Amino acid sequence: MKQKTNMHHNIPSSRGGSPKKQNLSNVRIERHDDFHAWAWNYPPHALIRLMTIHSTGMRGENLPSGAVRDILECLTCKKREWESYYDPGTMMSPQGRKEKTEYFESLHILDEMQDTYRLIGELCYKERLPFDREAFYKRALLFFRTSCPQDALRMFLTERQGHDLSWTKALQKDVHAALLFIIDRAKPEHVAEKQKERVIMTLREHIRTLSRNKLL
Repeated sequence: MKQKTNMHHNIPSSRGGSPKKQNLSNVRIERHDDFHAWAWNYPPHALIRLMTIHSTGMRGENLPSGAVRDILECLTCKKREWESYYDPGTMMSPQGRKEKTEYFESLHILDEMQDTYRLIGELCYKERLPFDREAFYKRALLFFRTSCPQDALRMFLTERQGHDLSWTKALQKDVHAALLFIIDRAKPEHVAEKQKERVIMTLREHIRTLSRNKLL
């Protein structure tokens, strides 16, 4: 029996994603619904950054601090706009975008900055995240059926339906390859005090980067 599928916009239309084939993946309906239940309308680069940031609050083995830094730096490059992480044709023309797109760009950056601040608070002062933001990452791990941050990121980047990548088809090949390289060579580590200090420094630098570049 043939499975029912939906066309998934890798970059949501609310963020200026186009309806062209470069931005569309064919995904099973139930999988598509489950994805948006936790991923909302964040574009892939924002989801990868959020998943990386939230992974720092995990107990037990985690992404090494160097991998956290490298992933965030890869997707907050000062020399390129966020649209340049994606293939040509995946974005609507500037004339086709609306105020709604700018609204969601700003909202997503605010979410990311707040989550980063809160995770610094958790690492430094054991302050818990608000329930909905803690649930965001738990649901992401549940979606990929893993408790390992590294595996969740890898599956987000590599899951396929047929020939197409399900969630990251729109990413430029060099960006996709760079992220997989970082993730594949990262050895999970327990966050001891020294590693925790490095992670906190990375998160603080990420906030400074987001503050300097309001719409990454």
